[in-house]
Amino acid sequence: MTEYQFEGFNEARDAVHGTAVEKGWWEPQERIVALPLQDGPRVALVERTFGELMGLVHSEVSEALEDHRNGRAEDKILWSYSAKQSGARVNGAWWTEEGTLIADTYDDDEVAITPENAERYGFVAKPEGIPIELADVIIRVLDIAGHYGIDIQEALAVKAKYNKGRPHRHGGKVL
Repeated sequence: MTEYQFEGFNEARDAVHGTAVEKGWWEPQERIVALPLQDGPRVALVERTFGELMGLVHSEVSEALEDHRNGRAEDKILWSYSAKQSGARVNGAWWTEEGTLIADTYDDDEVAITPENAERYGFVAKPEGIPIELADVIIRVLDIAGHYGIDIQEALAVKAKYNKGRPHRHGGKVL
């Protein structure tokens, strides 16, 4: 038995990757692959490259950094709300100074909109903030691991054990 156990990561990898496949993120996309001068652009069905996948991970890290730069707390999940295209069941809505969305509804007068009741009043609640962006990083990594058949549990255990044996602040770097 190893010192580090990361049970459940391969199951999470399979679930995350399954959702991405189901939602069409692994379907080949039409892209311009060549621009011959006389014949015009050539379009082909192309799968995402490894470099594109790494760029997507990087984009989620950048979104977390941008949230930090905008003063968002590192440990708070925030919510944004938008009206569904079919229209919210409200006369109007406004934000309080405390950051609560209040809706003047047809049914219950003024109601504080929450993630739990947003759909009832015709809103879509979207989680945001640093914790969500970090979750997106993990989701992207697990999806990529699923696509390439990587045993992420083993990789985590091997790397964590290796790091445990490294010297204090190895490499002599400032960051």
